[in-house]
Amino acid sequence: MGLTFARPLVLLALLALPLLALVALRGVERGLRGRRVAATAVRAALLALLVLALAGPALVRRSDHLAVIYLVDASDSVGPDGVARAHDFLRASLAKMPRGDAAGIVLFGENALVERSVGDDPDLGPFLSRPATGHTDLAGAVRLGLALFPEGYARRLVLLSDGQENEGNLETAAAAAAASGAEIATVTLPSATGDDALVSDVQAPARAREGESLDVRVTVESTVAQAGRLRLFMDNGLLSEQQVQLRAGQNSFVVTVPRAAAGFHTFRAEIAAPQDARWQNDTASAFTDVRGRPRILVLEGQPGEGENLAAALTASGFTVERTTADRAPADLTQYVNYDAVALVDVPADALGARMATLQSYVRDLGRGLVVVGGERAYGPGGYAGTPLEVTLPVRMETRQGLTNPPVSIVFVIDKSGSMGEAGAQGGTISKMDLAKEAVYRAIKLAQPQDRVGIVAFDSSAQWVAHLAPLRDQPDIADRLGSLRAGGGTDIYAGLDEAVKAQLASPGQVRHIILVTDGQSDNNFDALLQQMRANNITLSVIGVGQDVAPYLPALAAAGGGRYYFAADPSQLPEIFLQETQIALRSYLVEGDIALQAGAASPITAGIAAYPHLLGYVATTAKPAAATPLSSDQGDPLLAQWQYGLGRVVAWTSDAKGQWAANWLSWPDFARFWGAAAGWTIAAPPEALQLHPALDGDHATLTVDALDPAGNYRNGLAVTATVVAPDGTRREVPLPQSAPGEYRADLGTLAEGAHLLTVVARDAAGAPQAAATGGLVVPYSPEYALPTADQAVLTTARDLTGGRELTDPAEAFAHTLPPARRLTDVWSPLLLLAIVLLPFDIALRRLVIGRREWRKVAAWLRTPVVARPAAAEPPRAPATPTLARLLTTRDRARDRWREPGQPAAEETPPAQPEAPAPTPPPPATRPDAPRPAAAASALPRPPEPDAGAGGTVGQLLRAKEAARRGRRAGD
Repeated sequence: MGLTFARPLVLLALLALPLLALVALRGVERGLRGRRVAATAVRAALLALLVLALAGPALVRRSDHLAVIYLVDASDSVGPDGVARAHDFLRASLAKMPRGDAAGIVLFGENALVERSVGDDPDLGPFLSRPATGHTDLAGAVRLGLALFPEGYARRLVLLSDGQENEGNLETAAAAAAASGAEIATVTLPSATGDDALVSDVQAPARAREGESLDVRVTVESTVAQAGRLRLFMDNGLLSEQQVQLRAGQNSFVVTVPRAAAGFHTFRAEIAAPQDARWQNDTASAFTDVRGRPRILVLEGQPGEGENLAAALTASGFTVERTTADRAPADLTQYVNYDAVALVDVPADALGARMATLQSYVRDLGRGLVVVGGERAYGPGGYAGTPLEVTLPVRMETRQGLTNPPVSIVFVIDKSGSMGEAGAQGGTISKMDLAKEAVYRAIKLAQPQDRVGIVAFDSSAQWVAHLAPLRDQPDIADRLGSLRAGGGTDIYAGLDEAVKAQLASPGQVRHIILVTDGQSDNNFDALLQQMRANNITLSVIGVGQDVAPYLPALAAAGGGRYYFAADPSQLPEIFLQETQIALRSYLVEGDIALQAGAASPITAGIAAYPHLLGYVATTAKPAAATPLSSDQGDPLLAQWQYGLGRVVAWTSDAKGQWAANWLSWPDFARFWGAAAGWTIAAPPEALQLHPALDGDHATLTVDALDPAGNYRNGLAVTATVVAPDGTRREVPLPQSAPGEYRADLGTLAEGAHLLTVVARDAAGAPQAAATGGLVVPYSPEYALPTADQAVLTTARDLTGGRELTDPAEAFAHTLPPARRLTDVWSPLLLLAIVLLPFDIALRRLVIGRREWRKVAAWLRTPVVARPAAAEPPRAPATPTLARLLTTRDRARDRWREPGQPAAEETPPAQPEAPAPTPPPPATRPDAPRPAAAASALPRPPEPDAGAGGTVGQLLRAKEAARRGRRAGD
């Protein structure tokens, strides 16, 4: 036997007892030494008892008794046969229970229930508890068993199970049992027997596009080889049914769903076989969110140029809209209805401010852009330095070492007085202004290294901008804007200055563009001969109805082209076309073989490509990928991520000029479908759904993002959950973290559940919406059983238990003796309560020897002889006091009313000889008393304060009494 304390730290308070004892001394009068010692001792004992009681003392005794808790697995994986076997084991084991031992029973499956509390009854009736059997939670059973153990018993848990754990963690619970001193012994039950066929998995694409075919893969497991019937349901309607031959083990089957419509679709596979022990595992589900066909806007540089591309995209399942670039939407909000935009040989001038709109469309909205080349795209199209070049994965600069020579071009502009006339009938813009605008747009097509010059002429010629590299003329637009119409017309003077400048130019491609609306009587033969000798070409643009008739011949002799602009408003377009032809240094033509480069989803699965007949030379940016390039190393296909979106650049065309061999290529539609599809990869959605499943208990987490990918806070987020049977319920998702909203969906039924989430702002306006799904499979309880008993082995090893084969082994006394505690704090507290009155009496009551003698005398007197209520005797009076009392009584008698009793006279203890007192005069009772009667009364003597006086005697008697009391103490 030993002693232990529940709260040993409380014992530290005993150190304060000396101080408390000193405090107790202050409550007792000084001088009474014996009583002070007793009061201090009682107070110290009282406080010590209270401290000991608060420390929780208990007597420790060793106990050889054993408590056994049986944990019986009643889940479906064990089956009725396993439960019956466990019942037989318990009956035989309880019959062997020794006297003094105790036993309890817990039945468990998905939950644990107490079948019988701990007791010593050896009889066992049928099991009455009915736990849920759809899962097996071994850890929950162990925790409940530990809570049932009584104190003072050795502890043993006997776990009867097949070990097919699918909820909780037995290893963690076993560690807790070991820490509490409990042992886990096991009895392995067999799993439910019988051949079975089950659907173990159904897989379908989580996302798909409208019109795409879907492949649904169904995995069926069987314990034996047998025939079966496999049915696949789509949205509760039968999609397919087929006879299948199952082999022992896994069997995989694929069912193709052609062109699924847009929407959320659920798939449920079902197997029927002759040898099928469990119906619960015959079905499994999956879902697919089919979104509408992607929409692509095709913008053409010239009508009809995007026809081939649009046909290929339509064949690939896209919805295509086609229009010219000058009619494209100007507002960004009008582009959000499209998943991607394709440009087909579109010059920058045709887009204008729309280039910045497309840049934001890709970068900020996360949409796609496909740019197809041609003679008016990329460098020849004036993309250099524009937002479009920033967006593209290629630069407009040609690679170093390119054999194409730099371009040298001179614009010769007629600025005679007739050029100041209106450019169109009823218009307000002059031909001069239209010509300046046309030259300005043409200059924008040139690269920084190209040499550009502007000559203006009337009666004479003058240089607006001398021929020099464009990079060295940042103010060329301002110089062009200073031109004013006026004067005569001398075409020769303008051409002569241009030819002289070109002769001195190092460029190998030297070209002159002349624009005029008048006539000039000059002979150009010598000048033209000089131009031909030095490879200088000339193109002429005639403006208005009165142009000279020799201008076409002049252009032909100069080796260029002639353009007649009956309407001067055509000048900008003509200038662009002519300048693009002149800038053919960007164009590479010939028989061009394609070289494979970086791996890409666009080119995946394509082994060979037809040759091209030309492309526009560009340079790939460092961050871009180049899946295809020319045999000269120039990029043909480039792709990259730009902001939130994706961009694909194709530097050849998609028409019969350079891609003639591609139009009949079988993979033409596949190639362009993959290119456009890659750009439509889903950007970060405004609401990202993250459903999670723990058993059949589901939670939903939603991340709210803005277009830049930043978290959004303060939204009201609600989820609508549609169960497989069609029932709907709304669940609010409170914010749980920055940008995160989370809710517990509770326990969900088996099958595919549709999740629709809507986020609203503080005013209730919808901000974003998203859909998703969650599949709840059937319980793993119904999967094919395994022979792995690792969880039971781990539990035994952690607690020192073993596998039981004999029912009597459950009560084997192999465990260390238990400790039985008996609390003793209550007797200590009772004793402290008993001491409390004595503590108070010693400090508050004064009892001397005389009082004790009186008590003793009173106790010795027989009860019958004791006076009932005896008045205490009066103290003997002194002579003086006796006289005073006699005088008082006489005065009372004189003033007493008739019939009032006389005052009791007090006989003196030692009477002196009294003086004779005359009797009162005889009067009638009703006669008035004489007035002199009062004055005739004798006057009482003054009290004597001397040593022999009455007061002195009284003081001496009081002091004597005080000394007597002290002596008695």
